[in-house]
Amino acid sequence: MMKEFDAMVKEVSVEFKAYEIEWHVGITGGTNMMPVAMALSASTYSFPVYYAQESRHNAELADTPANLVLELPLFTQLGPGVQFFSKSRAASKIFALMLEENRPLTLQEIAMDDRIKRSKKSIYSHTKPLEEKGLIRKIGVGTFEPTTIGRLAYDRSRGIE
Repeated sequence: MMKEFDAMVKEVSVEFKAYEIEWHVGITGGTNMMPVAMALSASTYSFPVYYAQESRHNAELADTPANLVLELPLFTQLGPGVQFFSKSRAASKIFALMLEENRPLTLQEIAMDDRIKRSKKSIYSHTKPLEEKGLIRKIGVGTFEPTTIGRLAYDRSRGIE
């Protein structure tokens, strides 16, 4: 399945090279292995992955079919997150501090920590891409905490399973 996915992406990319293709992958239906293979294939290209819930099990959403569709951000955020942590030592140190403290931290707290020792402005320049990549989330004015995807990407970047 995954080989065929790769071949299809290459073929379509060549055939429609004059166009900007907005790829996405749906993982609803098929055998249990089919959605897994599709999602993993999509993750190698950072394509968005969507799942459609059945209206018969979600009657309250059935009037608006778009509400039945869920995006699964793990597949577009994990790979780039691992790469980001592998390339940015400063962002990795900030993230590690957040994990060690195990509580939301303000920019000021991060800047003043002996392990970081940077200006608040410098800290912001590292938290901004962390937030944009979905690795941390803002929970208050200048206060951040790691996301589940951030934890997973950080661990993978460190070789931790």
